[in-house]
Amino acid sequence: MVAAVAALRSVRLPAAPPSATGVAVLTGQAGPGLVVADALGARGVRVPELAPATLARLGELLPPLTYQRNPVDTGRPSATFPDVLRLVAAEPGIAAVGVYALDEPGVLDPVSAVEGVAGRVLYATGGPAAAVEEHRARLEKLGVPLYASPGDLAIGLAALVSDAAARAVPDAPPVTATRTLGGDLDEGRALDEDQAKALFEAQGLRTMGRRAVEDRAAAHEALDALGGPGRPVVVKVLDATVLHKSDVGGVHVGVRSHAELDAALDAIDAIDGTSGRRYLVEEQAPSGTELIVGGVRDAVFGPVVLLGLGGVGVELGSEPVLRLAPLSAERAAEMVDALPSAVLDGFRGAPPVDRAALAATLLAVSDVLTQHRDITEIDLNPVRVTARGPVVLDAVVVRTPEEENHGQHA
Repeated sequence: MVAAVAALRSVRLPAAPPSATGVAVLTGQAGPGLVVADALGARGVRVPELAPATLARLGELLPPLTYQRNPVDTGRPSATFPDVLRLVAAEPGIAAVGVYALDEPGVLDPVSAVEGVAGRVLYATGGPAAAVEEHRARLEKLGVPLYASPGDLAIGLAALVSDAAARAVPDAPPVTATRTLGGDLDEGRALDEDQAKALFEAQGLRTMGRRAVEDRAAAHEALDALGGPGRPVVVKVLDATVLHKSDVGGVHVGVRSHAELDAALDAIDAIDGTSGRRYLVEEQAPSGTELIVGGVRDAVFGPVVLLGLGGVGVELGSEPVLRLAPLSAERAAEMVDALPSAVLDGFRGAPPVDRAALAATLLAVSDVLTQHRDITEIDLNPVRVTARGPVVLDAVVVRTPEEENHGQHA
């Protein structure tokens, strides 16, 4: 975060998608240059090959054995280093340049090197701390951030590209929440799963067929209506105070017979602290990739929407995607496109993601969160991607009484 902020407080690139934002790496030492280039590649930042005319001029300025296509390796800093930097920065396809050069007194002056290209350059160096701090003060006066490691330089460059991409997507105008859920809902802090799903069904989201029942007899009737030998059901505890049902043994899948149903109900009845002993009997969803869609009213940033991987998809190691709400249609689509391509195309035999339908799910969460001032948290987890589109398998909606909101509304 510090490395990103250091870059963004001085340099902002024109708004553009990542595919249109090229970055160059100029280094006086091959090893650090490779570290930067590899880190940029891992973050999806383009490091395009330079144009033939640029390469021809670089061939005149640099020793023949150095790599010059991008990253540009000068071998070691020399008198031509400033000219090389200005040449690379002038390349039409290059939006920013990351420079790494060790501090070598009498060989290269960082300030002289970056003259004329400030605002598009991030600089990193290594050497005695006193010398580095002296360079930092002089460079920052020009608007050039200075880093002490190639890794931080790569983070700063990636932040510039991410920032440019974020600003290329139009946002929805701010929304002032003017209503509460109210109605016939309980005054408690959370909705039960049936109520939460009904709320999002009204927004056009798909769920599995279900019945909320008050007793065992009604649960058996629901099994006859929804399940059978070839149609398993899921049986859950229905209690708004139990937010994580599987943690307490409140979720039972693959229930086909009345004997299996009785066993599931016995287990639910044995849960400590549940009240009313209500049950939810629901059709079991087909297999597919599981995602997490959520929202929270953050005390600092306001409403925020989240999209992340669930189930076995977490093996891909992708960070969750967070965006401020309200979302525009373009912003929701951008969030979906940020998922790993393996998930979007169909992970481990799962169907590919219906991108438009998943974007609509994100928009529904955004709308509900931003329009209701008493909703503080939404958790649709999991949302399963099936051949028929995304299906909300569980839903949590947390409310905070207005007197506890302290006026911090969207």
